[in-house]
Amino acid sequence: MRNLLGFVALFVGLSFLPPPAQSQQQTILYVNQTDATCGGVFPCFTTIQAAINAVQAGATIRIQAGTYRERLTIEGKNNAGSMTEASRIVIEMDPALVPGSVVLRPPAASCINGQGILIRRSKFITLRGLTISGATGEQILLFM
Repeated sequence: MRNLLGFVALFVGLSFLPPPAQSQQQTILYVNQTDATCGGVFPCFTTIQAAINAVQAGATIRIQAGTYRERLTIEGKNNAGSMTEASRIVIEMDPALVPGSVVLRPPAASCINGQGILIRRSKFITLRGLTISGATGEQILLFM
């Protein structure tokens, strides 16, 4: 029990670390469901799923404030044998926002098994700063 509490404390502590510095060459895809221009940044998507479908290895999806009524499926990303840590895809709340500003609330009708996020046959995926609310099954389900 003591080791488990230490692990939980370490995990919680790590989850509050600031995101790593972005390199000048990194591709960032933006998401804003109410502003189709994402405040003037490009490329801009109105759904998180559309950004996930378009993202390539090594890119970041940066989500602007709002409650997104979506069930996300991340499938077949970075699953080739030559993928490395440099291929990591980051799906994150805009780091300029306060915690809780990006909420994923999957609609009940689209949740086949109630998951909020389904990750299947994908490697090097990071989710950062998203609040998942209302899933009737697992918040995040991972299949390899």
